Amino acid sequence: MAAFLMIAPTRFRSFLDPVAKTKFHLSEMLSSFTCRQLLVLGLAFCTSGLTARAATVLADGKQARFKVIVSAAAGTEVAAKAQLLADHLGRISGAEFEVAGGSGAKGIAVGVYSEFPALAASVAHLFDPDDPFRQDEYLLRSHDDGLYVLGATPLAVSHAVWDCLHRLGYRRFFPAKTWEIIPRLPQLALEVDGFVAPDFVFHRFSGIGWDVENTVPPFKEWAERNRMTAGFDLVNRHIYQAIVRRFQK
Repeated sequence: MAAFLMIAPTRFRSFLDPVAKTKFHLSEMLSSFTCRQLLVLGLAFCTSGLTARAATVLADGKQARFKVIVSAAAGTEVAAKAQLLADHLGRISGAEFEVAGGSGAKGIAVGVYSEFPALAASVAHLFDPDDPFRQDEYLLRSHDDGLYVLGATPLAVSHAVWDCLHRLGYRRFFPAKTWEIIPRLPQLALEVDGFVAPDFVFHRFSGIGWDVENTVPPFKEWAERNRMTAGFDLVNRHIYQAIVRRFQK
């Protein structure tokens, strides 16, 4: 089995999270489809230091404290991620999290920052979604009335959702469901205030040597949950065969 991590460097912006006091994560990324080889990949995301906030209790005693909020302007992709977050928060805490519409000022606001006009004014200066190298950036911020899970793009929203769950103990070490770790927490609380950007603008795990038909769907899940999907795509893989097919007479 051969495996490759392909990356393209971007400007480095690394800070310490004022709350967690660790570098914003070295995610556990393990992938093996044949069990003949283990490959450990670290994908470091970094945060900018913002004002620390008090921990926000999201659920306690199997009772949700907040709804998961989506904007009326949200697309299907973002709405699906909001539902996914609600489902996983429920699995962790035993509470039922409702997904509802709203301004995002109160509740767990999930979406592209510009979809929440009430919030955009205070966070717009952080984002530049027109920059092709800044498609993955997101903001996690706890506050008295809930939590911001905001991204520059729908892809960044996905990163924000999975990072939020990662902070609560969720892990997906390998593509197989067996390696999914869902903690059980009687009280669900999160203290975070960080603007997150990847150290590498292009980050992807690629490999050969497995049964593609049977393993691609779990591989895609694993990659998404470990934020190995990137907004910037660099075509530098094995492409000669595709060129031959394209120009074959």
